[in-house]
Amino acid sequence: MRKEYFLEVYADGQFSHQIDETAAYNDAVALAESMKTTLEKGECFHITTVTYDEDGEEVEIETEALAA
Repeated sequence: MRKEYFLEVYADGQFSHQIDETAAYNDAVALAESMKTTLEKGECFHITTVTYDEDGEEVEIETEALAA
């Protein structure tokens, strides 16, 4: 199975926009760390992990809020 990691911004608990997509979780975390000064009041980063099966179909989606 293949996974992709999406760095996203949530504002007041709701999805706002996607920043970027990475192939590794640690890369998404590092990107969030490098960009945390760009967040505005009420915003936070989430990493959404999408897991694909052998046919490329999405089989699982998980979203995790990163600590500020």
